[in-house]
Amino acid sequence: MAWARKVDTTHKVVVEAFRAAGWHVLATFRLPNAPDLFVAKAGRTVAVEVKGPKTRISAGQQSWHADWPGETAIIRTVADVMELSRATSGRI
Repeated sequence: MAWARKVDTTHKVVVEAFRAAGWHVLATFRLPNAPDLFVAKAGRTVAVEVKGPKTRISAGQQSWHADWPGETAIIRTVADVMELSRATSGRI
């Protein structure tokens, strides 16, 4: 089993942005086809695929996201992180 999956160039910046916005971050990018991260804040957990500006989601990743019963997101920029955070700010 191959464990050394590459992360997109935006991965580190996105993780830092989630943490700065108060999210808990669990990195899962080494799991085949699974999202890169699970993030949680204020009772909300989101499976997150981190992609660069021009990077596409793979067929395996598409399948995983389609089968997942919870919330998922594709995040490409810090602005995407902020948008997801705004949708959470009013939750208890």
